[in-house]
Amino acid sequence: MSKSHNSHKWIALLGAVLISLGFFLRSSKNLAQTESLPVAAPSGDLASASQVANPNPLQLNQSANHKEEVSAVLAAEKIKPAESNLENANEQFRVLTEILASRNDNDPRLDSELRVLNPEAKKLFRSLYRELPLERRNDRGTIVFLLGRNLNEKSDFEFLKSVLHEEPCLSLSNCRQADAQSQGDGDSQSEVALHYPQAVVLESVERYLSSHPSIDSDSKKEILGILNGGSHSTTPLISQASKNLLKKL
Repeated sequence: MSKSHNSHKWIALLGAVLISLGFFLRSSKNLAQTESLPVAAPSGDLASASQVANPNPLQLNQSANHKEEVSAVLAAEKIKPAESNLENANEQFRVLTEILASRNDNDPRLDSELRVLNPEAKKLFRSLYRELPLERRNDRGTIVFLLGRNLNEKSDFEFLKSVLHEEPCLSLSNCRQADAQSQGDGDSQSEVALHYPQAVVLESVERYLSSHPSIDSDSKKEILGILNGGSHSTTPLISQASKNLLKKL
C-alpha cells in the first residue's frame, strides 16, 4: 500500500514538472518572435527629424570637399585678371619702347595695341616718362599723348598736372641751359619742340572736354587744377593755351 502510494506521488510530481516546462518553452518562443519583428521606419516629420539629427557623414564630407573646390576655383579666377593685366601691361610697355627706339611717330601700333591702357600699363608708362632724359622731348610727348587718351582715374589727371608744372626746357641739347640757337630763334616750331610734352597735355585736355560735354564735378575739378596751373606758366605758349581752354569750362 505504501509502495503504491509513493508511485502515484512521483507520477503526479513528474506531470507538474512537464507542464511547467511546456509553459516555459512556449513563453520563450513568443519572446523570440517579438524581438524578430521588423521596426517600422519613421514617417513624415519624424523621418525628417531623424535625417537631420543623424546626417550621412559621407554626404557631409562630400559637401565640404565641394566647397573647398569651389573656393579654390574662385580664388584662381581672382588671380587670373590680375595676372592678365600685368602681362598685357608688360607687352604694351615692350611695344612702347620699340616705337620710341624706332623714332617712328606714325607707327600703327600707337592706335591699335596702345589705344587702351590698363592701370598697370599706365604706371609703367609714367615711370618711363620720369626716367627719360629731359631733352627727349618727342619721346616724353608721345608718352603724354598715350596717357592723355586714358583719363579715367585721379592719378591720370595728376600726372598731366605734374607735366605742366615742369621747369621750361631751355634748349634741345640741354634743357637746363639755353644755347645761342634757342636764344636767337623765336620760331614757333622751335618753341613747340621745346615745350612739346606740355603742349600735348593741353591737347589731351581739349580732346577730353570735346568728348565729355557733361563732365562730373570731380573730373571738372581735376581739369580746372591742370588749366589753372598751366595759365601761370612762364611759357607764353602754354599759359595762353591754358587760358583759352579755361573759357570753355
